[in-house]
Amino acid sequence: MFLRHNYTATRLVFLFLSGMLLLFIVAPLLGLFFSTSLPALFETIKDTQVQGSIALTLGVSALFTLLAGLFALPLAYIMARKEFPGKAFIQGLIDIPIVLPHSAAGIALLGFISRDSALGRLADIMGLNLVGSPFAIGVAMAFVSVPFLINAARDGFEAVPQRLEQA
Repeated sequence: MFLRHNYTATRLVFLFLSGMLLLFIVAPLLGLFFSTSLPALFETIKDTQVQGSIALTLGVSALFTLLAGLFALPLAYIMARKEFPGKAFIQGLIDIPIVLPHSAAGIALLGFISRDSALGRLADIMGLNLVGSPFAIGVAMAFVSVPFLINAARDGFEAVPQRLEQA
């Protein structure tokens, strides 16, 4: 009887904590929708700058998703199927963007593409300014999302028995 009661109490605590976490995630999103009137929302959507921003975001994200897949899937396959020295170190490098605060990631990326960096100087010679460009937007998107792609694909490759792969 005591164990059954303890199980119920644990379950209630887990449900409460899970509910609070879901509320923490959903409440700000709901606030976005309910803090703006429908006419104001439609007026904003009609704005050409907003439409351009949405189109740019969708286009850049589609392109960089394809590019990320091109580079991430082979690495994920290697991480799933091969054993080699330094594998754990490489996995740690892959996971850095996941644990890095977004502000620190932004500063690091800005340093990587700024005019003071090697890449920035090369772009400047070619007459390009990478900071604030669609390229910079794509790099920022890829930096924070590629580790998730690599890890998910690695887990997927590991879930497929090697005998099926070799058949």
